[in-house]
Amino acid sequence: ITNTVLCLIKYLTTTNTTFILDTDKNEFSLVELFLYNISEFHINRLNNETKEQKKYYPVFWSKTKSYTTPHIHTHIDHCDYEKLIYLSEDNAPTWTTITYFTDNNNTPTLLTDITRHMCNNNKFNHKLNKKLLLVLPRILRHFGFTGGTHLHGEGYLDNTGEIERQTLVLTLWETPPLMSPIF
Repeated sequence: ITNTVLCLIKYLTTTNTTFILDTDKNEFSLVELFLYNISEFHINRLNNETKEQKKYYPVFWSKTKSYTTPHIHTHIDHCDYEKLIYLSEDNAPTWTTITYFTDNNNTPTLLTDITRHMCNNNKFNHKLNKKLLLVLPRILRHFGFTGGTHLHGEGYLDNTGEIERQTLVLTLWETPPLMSPIF
């Protein structure tokens, strides 16, 4: 599956495309099944935690980046199209997952407990902001977090040479982002 997903990652990165996964079909390709299993695991877990059956729309894309200089990038997930057209960041995913397809110790994902509300009100130094988690890339390491509400990102922490970071990102939305085609 790794080689098949690497081809998908290359296509998604090259075309800068985001797709909605069609979870209502009866048959899946190998890549679709991989993405479907990730989304179903998290949908079932979220529905069990909230004790209600919500419909979620799995949306996925890939990010491949080569780093050559120290760099840290942080953001909160939202629908890019809605921000561009309507200047709104209201539509955001409920859950974000990342699966790595590279091994390295120099480009971790950074997870914080800083919320969108704290960012909008410039409360970065609030006494409750005490958590920073670094997740180091390992091939097929998979994890999830509340990317639509919490500040997160990636960093390149070394300047000893070029390092590539390949990820497959899958998010779960209650309202799908605008302008994303179905895969």
